[in-house]
Amino acid sequence: MTENTILWGLTTGDRLWTYLGALLLAALIGLAGKYLVGTAKDIVQRAIREVGDAVREVYQVYVQALKDGRADGTLTEAEKIHAKQMAIDIAKANLGSKGLKRLLRILGLGDDALDKWLGTKVEAAVADAKVIGKAAAGGATPRPLPLPAPVGSTR
Repeated sequence: MTENTILWGLTTGDRLWTYLGALLLAALIGLAGKYLVGTAKDIVQRAIREVGDAVREVYQVYVQALKDGRADGTLTEAEKIHAKQMAIDIAKANLGSKGLKRLLRILGLGDDALDKWLGTKVEAAVADAKVIGKAAAGGATPRPLPLPAPVGSTR
């Protein structure tokens, strides 16, 4: 009887440890998944903020001087293309090589596609700035536009 009790304890104990190990592994995988999703969202949002900062910088150091120097206050198509590329280059420099590698990995893009992605974000930031500028010119108090909804959000 004692041998059966010992054998039962060993086999039940093994199953118990296996069960507890599986629970612990599942909990760790869940935490890692939440961390990775949060980190990916943070990296994408940082990239979008860097693009916005780059657009403001290009406006202050390049676009505003061109507009002020012209009677109609407009840029040529070549100057617009140059300003957009400047903003992309500044955003990439601000993100740094490590940040760009992470962003490429998260978005699943190649280098050429990253420039297109950043270009669309530059165009969106310019459009947002124009809306704010028109509202301010009309006497409205400009409010900063909200950040885009987090990745995976239903907002």
